[in-house]
Amino acid sequence: AGFNPTFGPAWVNLYGSPQNSALRDVHRSLNEGMGQGVWYRGRLLLAVTVEIFSSPSEAEQPEEVTVEVEELHPLPENALGRKEEFLLFAAFFEATMMDSSLNNKPVSFEVSIGNYGKAEEVVTKAGRKVEKGEVKEEKQPLLDPGSDGELDVEVLAPTSAAQNKSVTKSQRAEPMQYDRSYSCLPMMHEKPCVYVWSYWEDHTWRLFISNWIVKLAERLDQGLDNVEKLLRGPKAKAEERLREVLEEFVAGCRHYSLSAERKTMAHPTNLDRCRTKYLMRNIILCAKQGLRVRRRLTRANVREKVKDTRRILAKLRFMAEEPQCTLPDVLIWMLSNNRRVAYARIPAQNILYSVVEEEKGKDCGKIQTVFMKVPGLHTGELFAKLEIYMWLGVTKYAKNCLAELPEEFKYLSESGQEIVQLSASSPPSRLSRDDFSYFQLRAHLYQARGILPADDNGLSDPFARVVFSTHCQTTRMLEETLSPMWNELLLFDQLIIDGEKDELKTETPIVIINLFSHNKFGSPEFLGQAFAVPQVKLVDEPYTKPALQFFDFYKGTRAAGELIATFELIELDYSGYLEDVEPKEPEFLGDPRAGRFIIPPGVRPVLKEFRIEV
Repeated sequence: AGFNPTFGPAWVNLYGSPQNSALRDVHRSLNEGMGQGVWYRGRLLLAVTVEIFSSPSEAEQPEEVTVEVEELHPLPENALGRKEEFLLFAAFFEATMMDSSLNNKPVSFEVSIGNYGKAEEVVTKAGRKVEKGEVKEEKQPLLDPGSDGELDVEVLAPTSAAQNKSVTKSQRAEPMQYDRSYSCLPMMHEKPCVYVWSYWEDHTWRLFISNWIVKLAERLDQGLDNVEKLLRGPKAKAEERLREVLEEFVAGCRHYSLSAERKTMAHPTNLDRCRTKYLMRNIILCAKQGLRVRRRLTRANVREKVKDTRRILAKLRFMAEEPQCTLPDVLIWMLSNNRRVAYARIPAQNILYSVVEEEKGKDCGKIQTVFMKVPGLHTGELFAKLEIYMWLGVTKYAKNCLAELPEEFKYLSESGQEIVQLSASSPPSRLSRDDFSYFQLRAHLYQARGILPADDNGLSDPFARVVFSTHCQTTRMLEETLSPMWNELLLFDQLIIDGEKDELKTETPIVIINLFSHNKFGSPEFLGQAFAVPQVKLVDEPYTKPALQFFDFYKGTRAAGELIATFELIELDYSGYLEDVEPKEPEFLGDPRAGRFIIPPGVRPVLKEFRIEV
């Protein structure tokens, strides 16, 4: 890339298994780097330099690699930048699709960044319990304790603000509506909030640059997805859209390079300087490649040009990764009966606030979907789904942490009083709301193809569970097939959806389709999962019939077939009546007593019968 390997001095965050908790022995492999670390374990200050010898004689390979330990003077105060106070704020809007083992058990959530916000059990570092047979860790500190009192500092409460509130009040899990195979937490009227203050060197400018490139990449990615969908129809439309996408992309690159020239870096390392030049050069290069693709684009070669653009996208994604990321990831833990059950890890840069829209993390101040996993398991099955609003930023911007929340919410303090005048130093403990807008979801599940075989005969007995918000419904089970033709409409009525109505179009909550194979003996076998964004229709908009689309099933990272379906989210007016929606009352599929509906004509494809002679 035009410069020798170089790094730091910068902090590297370390993750592993939880200290002194019941999970400890099971997840020791996480400390060896097998699988994703589920716990912040500390950080290393690291620098890398490379020397190049001028004459070959100096460079004779040593017999063995020796490690020299050098005496180092402690780094001067603030060498890496001043520590700034950060506020992390999160509001939980929904917790659903939770494993049914949690039914009727108390569940709460803990949100932490680094050691800030971890529940008390952890912080006692000195008096660590030593388990039998475990070698007592050496007490000798790496650094002279005088030079860095971080261990003590991290436990102190922030001075400027009230105490951290990092754990939500526990609530009992209830089974989900319709199909009770999952559980959820009742959060209809009140949304629990948490907030954590923390102190880090302020290197947010690095993440701002990275976020800018991430957003370029995201937009290009969505555009290309768009083009690929259009490719299933007439080529002219796809070609036109790809032209627009490339035009936007080139304009985005130009915008980036103009603004990057004016940026200043605080306490840059050698890598920062080299990387800035490298990014500048390569973003301009990407723009040139984009222009070239656009010049050579014709109706006949759209597919090929989409591939070329995907290559540019891969390059962008690589460039967006910031190697010297000082802020650790945010960890969300689900706690039940004082046990840590499932976790999610969210990169700090995704929720980082900046005054400049382009530099803001892609999920900052948005209600996003987060999936929780069980530590160490790799089955691809999820343990729970959260809808959560998150905001992380330097305290001086803390008053903006609620700016993007939907307006219908009232802010409540810990004691339940309404907060009228918000101050940055005491965020709300709960959000409450009384007025709701109601929706109906129509899930038209036509057919799945190429799904994984579950039985010995190479076939499956598939059925699908469709999860949306706190509701879950199931299609019928079809025997011995890898391309089940359900042709079924699932109706979810009287749904309540959080968030601004006008944002529903861009930030639509997702539908999850879980595919299972029925087992006569034992629980159904998980075959894969697909995600879909429903088509939104608000009360004042005309109704158009949706077209069937293709969605991919995945089991973990492995492709597991595709689904032909479509989903509509329709706002109901106050009487709960659907004015112009067709059909108002769906028809039954087979026996009306089974209570199953068939996909309405106009959405359902028209089939003709063929005969094949061999």
